[in-house]
Amino acid sequence: MTDRKATFLKQFKNLSFAKKEINLPLTNNIPIQKDKEMDTFKKIFLAVIFINLVLIGTVVLLRKNLPPEVPLLYGMPEGETQLVKTIFLTLPAFLIIFFSIINFLISIFVKEKFARQILIYSLFFLSFFSLVSIAKIIFLVGNI
Repeated sequence: MTDRKATFLKQFKNLSFAKKEINLPLTNNIPIQKDKEMDTFKKIFLAVIFINLVLIGTVVLLRKNLPPEVPLLYGMPEGETQLVKTIFLTLPAFLIIFFSIINFLISIFVKEKFARQILIYSLFFLSFFSLVSIAKIIFLVGNI
């Protein structure tokens, strides 16, 4: 049996396809894919931070054109309980920046692609909805 095996191996080595080097994907390529994913996450993270910093700057600059109190807390009963000082319009943007940092730290440790994507896109949508709601409030009550 060993003679047959040795003969087979000798013949196999002489074949032309056996001499070619086969490049199979190695496990070293996996971090490269994760790095591409992290690059996408970093770009969205930086975009979210930038959008919210612009939103904060806009509220601070337009503060003089807004009344001293604006409606922000729509979940409260109608009336004065919905009103907050104008500077509190920056609160949603600061909260999103805070949650962005937390999501970024969580995404470093999360190995699953789907969970990482949920973190990425939830940041973007939260930032977008915050921008829309604050813009609606500014256009509703501001002298712009």
